[in-house]
Amino acid sequence: MTKNLMSIDTALLEIRALIYKLVSVGFLYPDDAWQKRMLGLIEELDKIGDSSEATEFFKTIKDDFAKIHGFFLSSSNVLEELQEEHFRLFGPDPVCHLDIAHWAQGDVFMQSRKMAEMAGFYRAFGLDMNEGLRVDNLSVAFEFLSYLCLKILHAENVGADNHLETTEKAMNSFRDEFVLPGLDRFVQSIKTNSRTGFYEVIGILAKKEIR
Repeated sequence: MTKNLMSIDTALLEIRALIYKLVSVGFLYPDDAWQKRMLGLIEELDKIGDSSEATEFFKTIKDDFAKIHGFFLSSSNVLEELQEEHFRLFGPDPVCHLDIAHWAQGDVFMQSRKMAEMAGFYRAFGLDMNEGLRVDNLSVAFEFLSYLCLKILHAENVGADNHLETTEKAMNSFRDEFVLPGLDRFVQSIKTNSRTGFYEVIGILAKKEIR
């Protein structure tokens, strides 16, 4: 995502926000409500992807959506399988930590400082942590990126160029400083340890979109 977002059309901004949201929700614990949210996001992305403005971009990621959707159609007990996989990968004794600090380089002091800086980003945009998750949880980070993308979309729609530029800089900084440094190692760990393949696809989608 190195393009200047001020030059990207509305359809692509909407897709980017939805992809971040899909990744964020995808790493949460899977239950019935979670499944409905995931299927709803996939449906929204399919509708936007049919627009002529987004066709070329959507081609690069459409197969990933198809794979994610396919998991929900693969068996009658897919939710139980994903619950077991999620617990094994990300539970109390995780194989793949969802906390960014675990994958980032540096000592404990540096990691603590990064977490404080991430919390500062959230507060700067009027957001509070109230779900019991760490500020550096990957699901939280991608939710924040989705939120920033929607703010950019809103600023573009109302012609607020100053807010658009400020939010774009914040999103690029947050992505480059906090999410990207450890993302490759995190996704590689999922590839190595995933059994169903579902979370591997979510991780691959995260890497494709966040570049």
